[in-house]
Amino acid sequence: MHRRSSWWRRICVVAVAERLTRSVGEPLELAGRLVRVSASVGIAIGPQDDDTPSSIVGFANAALHRAKDAGRDRIEVFTAEVRADMQRRTHEERALRRSIDSGDVVPFFQPEYDASTGKLVGAEILARWLKRDGSIANAAEMLTMAEDASTLERLTSVIMQQARPVIRRLTALGLPSGFRFRVNLPHRCTPRAWRDGQVQSYFTGIDPTILTLDIYEAAVLGDVAGAAGVLTEMRRMGARVCLEDAGRGGASLSMIRTLPLDEIRVDRLHVDALTSHPNDRAVVRAMVHLARDLGLAVSADGVETGSQADALLALGCTTHQGHLYARPMTASALEDLLLRHAADFVSDRSLT
Repeated sequence: MHRRSSWWRRICVVAVAERLTRSVGEPLELAGRLVRVSASVGIAIGPQDDDTPSSIVGFANAALHRAKDAGRDRIEVFTAEVRADMQRRTHEERALRRSIDSGDVVPFFQPEYDASTGKLVGAEILARWLKRDGSIANAAEMLTMAEDASTLERLTSVIMQQARPVIRRLTALGLPSGFRFRVNLPHRCTPRAWRDGQVQSYFTGIDPTILTLDIYEAAVLGDVAGAAGVLTEMRRMGARVCLEDAGRGGASLSMIRTLPLDEIRVDRLHVDALTSHPNDRAVVRAMVHLARDLGLAVSADGVETGSQADALLALGCTTHQGHLYARPMTASALEDLLLRHAADFVSDRSLT
């Protein structure tokens, strides 16, 4: 009887979840545009054995993570397999926190180029988790594990602690004209981080005029006014501010209007589909025109092929980053690249 009851409850709750996802998936009008959204749902059915309300919520959250990892817009029910996945995830999250504190998560740098001239114009500071077996953890999975705001803020703080002396050393050696280090602020920031000086502390001892601060919409939603104040002050000192993942929806358009920006960055999802989907090409074209009308620069991340680079150039986006140009590298490799670039520049000048 218990088994049949559990089976029936599962059918009923999944049916409710399906109705919810269908309702959420209905197109809605936002700022004069039709926008489609989707929902992921995690389900846990209880109580069973020694389950508590908090443990059932935790099980549902684990199923939700499973739905997101599987591609989003899905419904997942908590099962023994999901339980094993939750335990693995918990173990890895603890391992990541230990690695952040022990120095096993280190800064790498991915160069950025002006594709119209071939000039090296910057490098993005990225976090890479060096595993004990010598491998490097998947960056996307690491950031997913660090989704908690406090962990993301701690990760950014530790990475910038390690990156600051590198930046100072490379600055002393001499950077190309206009070169900037691109710093990713945490995907999620607590309102306190904007108010108590924590965000500013990431850049202690660095010349702001060689920094571009990449922000995500989710990082400022908790305190838009506080974030705008901090970013305005950083811009006053010479830093540039860039909105990451632009083009994902109407809310980003609101952020472009509200925040003190210098640049918008084309979302890599649009870059991936640039040469195969006309709609994505149209979105990028519109973003380039919008940036131009607002006096903003525009750049693109995730450029992997020559055809993508050519399409971006044709649309007027010249600042590119991606594996087509260079993969993320260690600080010493970036130093070697800068020295080679300087030597090539001197050689080119002497020929003219």
